[in-house]
Amino acid sequence: MLNSFFTRGSLLALIVSNLALLAIALYYKLPLFDILLIYWSETVTISFFTFLKMVIVQFYKPSLRLNNAEINSNEAKIAGAVNVFSIFIKLFLIVIFTFMMYVMSLLQLALIVGLFGTEAMRQSIEFPVQEFSTFITGMSIIFFSHAVSFIFNFIRKKEYTFLKARRIIWIPFRRILILTIVIISGALILLQIKSDSIYALIPYFLIKLLFDIYIDSVERKKSVAGGIDCVYL
Repeated sequence: MLNSFFTRGSLLALIVSNLALLAIALYYKLPLFDILLIYWSETVTISFFTFLKMVIVQFYKPSLRLNNAEINSNEAKIAGAVNVFSIFIKLFLIVIFTFMMYVMSLLQLALIVGLFGTEAMRQSIEFPVQEFSTFITGMSIIFFSHAVSFIFNFIRKKEYTFLKARRIIWIPFRRILILTIVIISGALILLQIKSDSIYALIPYFLIKLLFDIYIDSVERKKSVAGGIDCVYL
């Protein structure tokens, strides 16, 4: 039963976090723009955990035994030079990834403000959130969900032993692109409906939840199937 809990723990956290966000939106009657900003924080969260994953994968070194083989000084020097070059490449990839995710998060924020923000928000250089405490609460819930997935799947299931950095670096871009399409298109539909009822948000949240469950299911199946093509949120 404990193994089953760890196996589906990330899915449970995913469902609970989405329902908690829905409850917050209904209770505080959050405007659509603030909801979009909370979902935008998921991009930041995904970037953070992907950064951690890249660091772990890049510098993870499984223990190897040399069967008492002797290594001469020249071989040691070559191995040392290769190791230094390898570290440089790893650090370079991490820096490039960080910069790319920073640019993507800014572009996503600019898209949200441009489509759904007020004129004052577009002209201001301040972060355009109306209720900062609610935004922090929503972001913390999203962070918790991804942290559970990171611990249960990436750490406990040792996904870091077979995931490759060249694959990891592209995973969040696909995830965030689809996420952006879902939340932006859903928000545009809500604007077209022009419903004054806060409960019109319920289908919006449920569609986002179903999308997250589908992605989680695909990830876990790929992980069990072989690991190399595992997609991690």
